[in-house]
Amino acid sequence: MSEEKTKPNETSNSACCVRLLLFTIFSSVPMISYGMVCLNMATPVMREMYNESYMDRRGIPMSTQQWNSLRSLTVRIFLIGAFFGCFLVKAFLSCLTRKKCLLAAHYINVIGGAITCTTAGLTRAYEPIIIGRFITGIGSGMSFVLVLIIVAEICVKARQQVYNSLIGVALAVGTLFGMFFGWTKVFGTPQLWPLIPLLPALPSLMYILISVPETPYQVLKSGNLSLLRLMMRKLRDGSEDAVDSEIREMVGEEESKSKELLDYDITPNRSYRDITLKEAVGIIQYRRQFFTVTSLLAGFALSGYSCVITYCETMLVEAGFDGVSTSGVVLCLLTFQVIATLPGAFLLPRIGSWLLLISGCLITILGQILIVISVALTPDQSWLAALGIGVFLLGSAGCTTIAIFPLISEVTTLQTRAVSLNSGSAIFWLISWLVAFSSAYFQNWWGANSLLIWTAFTIIFTVYVMVLVPNTKKISAAREELKRQRTDAA
Repeated sequence: MSEEKTKPNETSNSACCVRLLLFTIFSSVPMISYGMVCLNMATPVMREMYNESYMDRRGIPMSTQQWNSLRSLTVRIFLIGAFFGCFLVKAFLSCLTRKKCLLAAHYINVIGGAITCTTAGLTRAYEPIIIGRFITGIGSGMSFVLVLIIVAEICVKARQQVYNSLIGVALAVGTLFGMFFGWTKVFGTPQLWPLIPLLPALPSLMYILISVPETPYQVLKSGNLSLLRLMMRKLRDGSEDAVDSEIREMVGEEESKSKELLDYDITPNRSYRDITLKEAVGIIQYRRQFFTVTSLLAGFALSGYSCVITYCETMLVEAGFDGVSTSGVVLCLLTFQVIATLPGAFLLPRIGSWLLLISGCLITILGQILIVISVALTPDQSWLAALGIGVFLLGSAGCTTIAIFPLISEVTTLQTRAVSLNSGSAIFWLISWLVAFSSAYFQNWWGANSLLIWTAFTIIFTVYVMVLVPNTKKISAAREELKRQRTDAA
């Protein structure tokens, strides 16, 4: 079903475009967060299997220190793979199209799942699991960058906020599915655990088998304007004049958007290519876009989301929950996380991504403080710990994740988006790994108070957004008013 146009002289996404956007998002994004958390609840099975493999080789049980090191490597290697995947995107985009790059990411994801499922399932060894997790992480890191680029290039501008916010929803859904299928009452058993890493390969196979078109910007880069017009008329509902007007706006976006959004005048560039990292850092009209994206993704990673998701069961037990019941409580909290994304998606077009991001950061800070109070300052306050985690997820997944991807799309142009997302995503995955890796040591040293480290970073990030990141909603409103005045004058 096509989207209703807001104005008669504008275009809207056609039914074909809507299906393509939804398919691209929900076949690619949930597997990213799924891969991050899918082994968290399968820890008892993993420990038993790792210990059996270790005893077969050495004849003695694995020590607790050795198990903790192997568990940490198995879980965190996914983040390292995603970090390297971001660099592969840069290499692939230099010789492949957007569509072919995302296809390559799905092929890599299938290979990683197959290695983990078949090889590790048959040999009961832990090395294939670690290798498979690394390969799957590479595919997820590539998908993380490419989906953001493809959605921004396919969707009509007026609806980009909506579909970019769906990326946040899809991440929350993937987290819930990862925890649920890894649960000992589902697939987290000695017999069924190989299905856990294999499940993300199923949507990847769907994407590989179903043919999808290139993005309009990719066609524009090829210089085939006739094909571009045919594609745009398939992806848009509206008059031919309105479609041609959008094409003209696409051609001139680099000039107009850089001037109006970032207050820079630039020389017209008609090469229609992705700029290089050297150009992004060295040329003044690109530099602010580049550093804004990298700062947004770095700040989001430093908010401590990977720490809370990884250690939420431990936090609940320390606050007084019975260890047997924590898995059910975590699943309830993650279900709430999915539900919490809906109000954020509803508020996004009304208050704008900038204000929603700031609101999410403030709610996240409140949740972190509640968790610290529940564990460190009061005895047996399990309900307060669950409330704190719920508030944290409301701010992080329900607001921040919903807002940050639309904001990234709004502060970049067609030419700067790829290199900005590539570098920013690499920093995001590297910091996420550092947060998850260091959190275990911080908890051993300072207990629940260690969460205050990420609270401090979140406060700094909030101030940065308020002071240095442009309020794109106000800028868009001013641009629309200027366009209306020019139309009335003509």
